[in-house]
This record gives sequence, C-alpha cells and structure tokens, in this order.
Amino acid sequence: VIDTVSLALASDWQTTEALKLSGGYSLSRSKGHAAGFSELSTTVDGGIDNVLHSASVGAEYALTKALNLGAQYVFDHYKDKRYAALSGSGHTITTALAYRF
Repeated sequence: VIDTVSLALASDWQTTEALKLSGGYSLSRSKGHAAGFSELSTTVDGGIDNVLHSASVGAEYALTKALNLGAQYVFDHYKDKRYAALSGSGHTITTALAYRF
C-alpha cells in the first residue's frame, strides 16, 4: 500500500488585455510499500518514501485575437529518502504558439 498526499497552489494574473502571467507550486509526498515489487530485484525492497516539489511560472501574450504566444518554466525537485541515487532536479522550458479558428 502506498499513501500519497498532494498539495497544489496555482494562480493567474491578467496584467493587461494581452498579457496573462501564471505561477504555481505543488508538493507531493508518497510513503509505503509496493507489493510484489521486491520480487523483481534482490537489491530493491519495494519501500517507497519520497517527496516531489514542483514550481512553475509562465506567460501568455495575445499577438492578435486569434494568435497567442506562450512560455513556461518548471523546476522539479525529487528526493527519494530510501534510494538517494534516484533523487535529483530538473528544469523544463516550454513554448507554444496557439491559433484560434
């Protein structure tokens, strides 16, 4: 049985008619034991104890009424309390061009 508890907070701010800013944060905590997982390997006991933090900021700009340009940055930090080699962080940058028909 694995228990996971998550908390998330997000917000958008329409700064001008054309520009919208966004941001968010989430925290996820998992703890327990994956039944049957220990049968797959003698080096892993199936125990789970980890935390994931994610923070994001983004912007969307209306170039025209039908065309939007967007960008977002996300930082993720994963900490595995049982298997430190699995811990780490990542950065993701996305861009988007959206057209409304």
